Amino acid sequence: MRSGWLALCCCLITIIGKAQVLPIASSFKDAHFAPTKARITEPSFFPLIDGRLSVVLRDSVKRYSNFGHFLYQRQLIEISDSTDGAVRITPLINLSYGAELEDTNRKRYQNTRGVRLEGFIGKRVTFTTSFYENQAILPSYVSGYIKQRGEQYLSAIDSNYYTQNAVVPGAARTKPFKTTGFDYAFATGMITVNASRRCAIMWGNQPFFIGSGHRSMLWSDNGVGTMNLRVSYRFSEKWKLQFVRARGLNLLRRPNPTNGEAYYETSSLSIATIYFQPTKKLTIGLFEGGKWFRGDSASQKSIPALYFLPLPGAATLQEATKAGSANALLGIDLRAWVGKHTIYGQFALNPAENNSMVYQIGVRLYPAKNPFIQAQIEYNHADNNAYMSSVSRLNFSNYNLPIAHPSGNAFDEVVLRLLWEKGHWFVQSQTNYFFKQSENETLLMPIVKSSVTSSRQVINQSVEVGYRFNRIYGFETFAGFRYRHAEGTTTYAEGSWISVGIRTALTNHYFDF
Repeated sequence: MRSGWLALCCCLITIIGKAQVLPIASSFKDAHFAPTKARITEPSFFPLIDGRLSVVLRDSVKRYSNFGHFLYQRQLIEISDSTDGAVRITPLINLSYGAELEDTNRKRYQNTRGVRLEGFIGKRVTFTTSFYENQAILPSYVSGYIKQRGEQYLSAIDSNYYTQNAVVPGAARTKPFKTTGFDYAFATGMITVNASRRCAIMWGNQPFFIGSGHRSMLWSDNGVGTMNLRVSYRFSEKWKLQFVRARGLNLLRRPNPTNGEAYYETSSLSIATIYFQPTKKLTIGLFEGGKWFRGDSASQKSIPALYFLPLPGAATLQEATKAGSANALLGIDLRAWVGKHTIYGQFALNPAENNSMVYQIGVRLYPAKNPFIQAQIEYNHADNNAYMSSVSRLNFSNYNLPIAHPSGNAFDEVVLRLLWEKGHWFVQSQTNYFFKQSENETLLMPIVKSSVTSSRQVINQSVEVGYRFNRIYGFETFAGFRYRHAEGTTTYAEGSWISVGIRTALTNHYFDF
């Protein structure tokens, strides 16, 4: 019977193609950087394939009932064999309800149901796959943001693109739900094969996050997961190479479809990093992200040969030798530990756009003996053209969403996060202050709708109080408050919301802009 379950799971993974050990959600990243005995010195390239953190996440209190054991210490279904493998199955939920304080008729609603399956086969193969079905009514400023990023259809009347539906960051494109809501479903996951002690090969559509901060200025999980191949190779204890080759999509429908639904325009995406760890307290990474031109509505291009070069610099070289064929972002990712505390930063240039730059500097502070009491301060900056290209279809976006920061270009932001957790109770506060943010949220779209570059000031404040039953899969109940004020804009200038709910917090949805 046990071998039958494993065969079934192998079949499911082959069909769906997913996996991961450590989720990308913020609480898991916070646990990863916490100063515990299980602290991991791996480069900050998420998802991490490492089981040591489960020591920190697992509840060690002795439970005297089966109900308490299931609720706090394990997943719903666990099938294990010490030699052949293991399978764990967990229901996924996010059920929350709230209202806008200024207008109680405007509801805030999230109804997410799903399932996650994860485990390992033998000593070399691990996997995770998750499926989410969602209906949501979101705050007005979020609804406006995601509607702008809907799929684009070419009009036969005036040859301009018009927008349908919407795209939710970290999720998928939508269809209408009730009057003002959204209905959407998505699946993520990855298979990891440890080919040797030095080499791991990962395949699936799991989103990535590169960096040690709340934001990534290089590559973020703000976007939608896309099919990818990731290879990790450790040359020595100090040097590690990782590269990703992925299929990207611009949500521009091709005209004159030959089937029921027109295809989207495709692109190719690449990531390459080389990390050097001179000591266990310092990590220095060289990064290159690339977007490669694969054609538009009238043409389709083959993949350039340089795309298969698994080193930082391939996209930069392609862009230099043939303008308009690629868009490259070259950067550095830094992390250092000073005692218990973590200092981190990122810096990157867009060589083709007058060396437009982005940068980040931040610190994670741990003022108490409890490693889950933390203060995080972060500053992020992006020039006006930092992620742009002379060919709009090569703007640094995927699925019509920015690949890095959710605000795209032209911003200065300060992030302050305060986290407190004791036992299973937690309180977390987050302040995002943009003393400059572009009002034009379409600048990185493959079809730029407007060239307006006026800026605004925005403060986005949230506070949550909750009880985390099970750290392993983020099962928690919460009550939250969010306030947002935008100065210098007439659209969604101010609002505040309260909400309560219960969820399994395994993914991020960045609405803090």
